[in-house]
Amino acid sequence: MRALTLLAAALLALLALCPSAFAEGLADELDTESLVSALPAEAAEALDGVSPLDTGDGALDAVADYALGALGSVIADAAGNVLRVMAVAILCSAVSGAAGSGAGWVTLGGVAAVAVLCLGDVNSFAAMGRETVESISAFSKTLLPMLCTAAAVSGTGGSAAAKYAATEMFLQLLTALAEQVVFPLICAYAAAVTASCAFSDGRMEGVVRLMKRCCRTLLVGLVSIFTAYLSLSGLVASSTDAVAVKAAKAAISTLLPVVGSAASGAAGAVLAGAGVIKSAVGAFGLAAVLAICTVPFLRLGACYLLFKAAAALSSAMAGARIGRLIDGIADVYGMILGLVGAAALFLFFGVYSIVRTVVSV
Repeated sequence: MRALTLLAAALLALLALCPSAFAEGLADELDTESLVSALPAEAAEALDGVSPLDTGDGALDAVADYALGALGSVIADAAGNVLRVMAVAILCSAVSGAAGSGAGWVTLGGVAAVAVLCLGDVNSFAAMGRETVESISAFSKTLLPMLCTAAAVSGTGGSAAAKYAATEMFLQLLTALAEQVVFPLICAYAAAVTASCAFSDGRMEGVVRLMKRCCRTLLVGLVSIFTAYLSLSGLVASSTDAVAVKAAKAAISTLLPVVGSAASGAAGAVLAGAGVIKSAVGAFGLAAVLAICTVPFLRLGACYLLFKAAAALSSAMAGARIGRLIDGIADVYGMILGLVGAAALFLFFGVYSIVRTVVSV
């Protein structure tokens, strides 16, 4: 009996000294490579050759290189769109001076030309935003359960499950609202801006301001409610996890007086090994979200900034109505960017809070 007790103590001490071996076994059980297969094509290209278990900066470096590689073509495309709009503004400015009393018709023609040039792009950008939100939501269904499994082994299963539920619930809510409310509202806003600029009496300006305020309030409100809910649910569950882990360790030390301290140390090794996996998977997940959003962020951001600058120049050259329309188109790009950013923030906050949750052992 004494020999068996000593053997058990030796095995437990060995486990306490080898958390990395346990981490490798847990990684195999989690099938971390499934994270790579769950990535959209562009994100998989950005993270090509990066392992989900890489604890260095390889994933972030890969995303940065991918962003730099895409930046040139993104700026060129956005600049091409802006130059076409500016050509309309310059033409309207030149013709209006010679049109005399017909200058109003020239401005109306300019508004129609800008609308024709931009509204098709707005639809394609809205489709890109919708696809990005859906990709983030789909990737979360692989990432978050894997993080929860590693968190459960590391002693933070309760808080991880609460944060997983909150993140998934709000992502699904955002996806549904984007499809049913936000994107229709953005399209309606683009149409209202065009109609407002077509009329010189400003009869639609109140409707335009209301639509813009509603979209902004909805997105800001969702993010604020999500962060508050995530913090409160995680706070309650974290205290429960800490009590459970400490009680389990105390029970082991009490019930096994000879090998209790070794078993307690082995439990600490298990928690540490699972924590390594949780941190590595979480870091890869954050980099993957960045990779999914890289091209949409760059395209939308470039169009937003360049169209804002074009709106200021067009107002000075071709009049306020054409300038307001171009500024409204820039606001449409900003709304889509805000929606994609909200989806990314939901998953970012959820993953970060799960990874940062630790239990004192």
